Amino acid sequence: MAGNNKKLKLIEWFGFRADSNFEDHRRLGIAVGFLLSALMLVLAILAIASVFLMVAVVIKSFGNLPSNDLGNTLRGIAFALGAIVGLPFLVWRSWVAQR
Repeated sequence: MAGNNKKLKLIEWFGFRADSNFEDHRRLGIAVGFLLSALMLVLAILAIASVFLMVAVVIKSFGNLPSNDLGNTLRGIAFALGAIVGLPFLVWRSWVAQR
């Protein structure tokens, strides 16, 4: 392996062959597609729930002056929302950069 200077692609690094025949693994493709779709659905639900949670915190504290606890809570929710929304873009950017 020391003499092999061939640059590996990401798919080969994971242990898959680059010349795979996907016709042989149709059911696996359906399962992977379903799991990826379910993951995106869960991420979308979490993002929407985070927005509603942030709005609920703001409405609940509308009568009170903003306190340090409110700011920390809103900042935490905003960071979680940013992470949930930004994760697909991070994966996409990594995939494009690898090509």
